[in-house]
Amino acid sequence: MKGSLRIAKIFNIPVEVHWSFLFLFVYVIYLAFKESWGIWGAVSASLFVLILFLCVVLHEFGHALMARRFDVQTRDITLYPIGGVARLERLPRKPVQEFWVAIAGPLVNVAIALVLLPVLLLLGTDTILDVFYSLYNQSDSDNFYFPSNLPVYAYVALGLIGLNLTLAIFNLIPAFPMDGGRVLRAILSHFMGHLKATRIASIVGQVIAIYFVYNGILGDGSVTQIFIGVFVFLAAGSEAKAANMENSLLELKVKDWMKKDFIHFESSQLLSEILPLVQDAGDREILVFDVWQNPVGTISSFEIIELCLNGGGEKTVSDATFPIENVLTEEQTLQDALLLFQQSNAKTLPVMRQSELIGILELNQIYTIHQVLNKSGKQKSSIFNGIKKWTNGKD
Repeated sequence: MKGSLRIAKIFNIPVEVHWSFLFLFVYVIYLAFKESWGIWGAVSASLFVLILFLCVVLHEFGHALMARRFDVQTRDITLYPIGGVARLERLPRKPVQEFWVAIAGPLVNVAIALVLLPVLLLLGTDTILDVFYSLYNQSDSDNFYFPSNLPVYAYVALGLIGLNLTLAIFNLIPAFPMDGGRVLRAILSHFMGHLKATRIASIVGQVIAIYFVYNGILGDGSVTQIFIGVFVFLAAGSEAKAANMENSLLELKVKDWMKKDFIHFESSQLLSEILPLVQDAGDREILVFDVWQNPVGTISSFEIIELCLNGGGEKTVSDATFPIENVLTEEQTLQDALLLFQQSNAKTLPVMRQSELIGILELNQIYTIHQVLNKSGKQKSSIFNGIKKWTNGKD
């Protein structure tokens, strides 16, 4: 993901940290100086934040590994200052599968809290009461990150138990697209279908988001609460639009919208040779064939121009070819095609009939079709015919 640094790859899933994550440590150091925690206080606070975000990573792996059980792969897991995001290639199709994928993350946090609970039980009742008293009755010289009289592991264990339970409860708030919102949608989908369930869950999420913002501005909330509210409000609206788009494409077949006339290149051609053909093509991905006339990938028109301008005109098409990971069939729906585009990060995919190439479909076509249908408000056959002619270059 752009703006992120990969730090690990676990279970074949990349784990990345967004650059904005650094602001969290800047804030912790600022707080340490403001509250006079000293160097050790700042270091211990930073270490505790790292341990906390390890729990966040485990939370996201809960989603990712549960999704894998339903044959849904995870592109990556990225850490942000306000939490983590596991990017799934697609959502599980069945409501019960989405339910388990959504709830798996919070269940991991509950499991972490249960694993740490015996640590507190070993301390004895008096020590546990002292920890609680110290946490909730801190003086200016005593704080959670810099304990004075109690063992550090007691603070860390209790802190992680409390924070993991807080993460589980917070994520289960039915504010779509948080985990609780997805659980709500999964339950509603069982009774009323995916689209209507998404709309209701999005509205519930936006109402809760408005409360977050209101409480952050006029109540006892914080700037963080305002930020979370704005994020949830926008994300819930985006999820509703995505569900509406998928539904509008459900009845449309690839065979009715694919382009049958299109330009293509051979992998052995020189970039300088094909440059005149793409100078007016705009931002497009063009199909590339091997010597046996099999589609092997795509090449970006912009990359061809850029390489030629930088003296790479003697390179061959194969040197700049993006390999094809997926192909389409003519009987697939545009909704299925959109999922394949998202999984492969491609802009153009070939349409095959067994081993025969019969056309191509471009991602921009799907977006344009959706925009027209969304603007019209209904799927009229006259509109369909107009778009078909446009996509095939017949107008």
